[in-house]
Amino acid sequence: MATTELTDKQQAWIDHYIIHKNATKAARLAGYETDDYATLRNIGSVNLSNPNIRAELDRRFRARAMTADEVIERYGDLARFDPSEWIGDDGKINIAALRDSGLGHFIRDSIPMREGRRITLANPDTGLKWLGRHLGLDGQRLDVTVEHKPTPQGEEIGHLVDILRDLTVPIDDSTVVDDT
Repeated sequence: MATTELTDKQQAWIDHYIIHKNATKAARLAGYETDDYATLRNIGSVNLSNPNIRAELDRRFRARAMTADEVIERYGDLARFDPSEWIGDDGKINIAALRDSGLGHFIRDSIPMREGRRITLANPDTGLKWLGRHLGLDGQRLDVTVEHKPTPQGEEIGHLVDILRDLTVPIDDSTVVDDT
């Protein structure tokens, strides 16, 4: 249904619901005239079941959704991200330049400290790990096929097979930090 069938208050509720994903909070922020939590919760529930509101929410969520190509592109950007480009000689991260370049989404955490802020940036290895999985490059073990044949001199190369077998150890994912 068209958004013109919705009241201004319903539109405001939708705007807040899109941001917070909380129907009760959206009702409070949209200006519904009550401070009673139960009433606000009921308003949120009624709005979520309203077919016109539901249709507008669905339309807006679809418009905001990322395509598969956009997701892959974002992980590719993360895999190519070089945090050292944004760290000055003083060891501080140039947050303004990072944001101005359109890479502000790589800031994972910003915690106020006594002497400034502690900033955590995204780990590019996370992008590589995800892309590796997506492309099927993340095998837990290396499968090697070796044909066991005698050499022209009649010597067996079984010792090479043993060496290759020793090299194909499982990857221990317990040490990998996934900060996605």
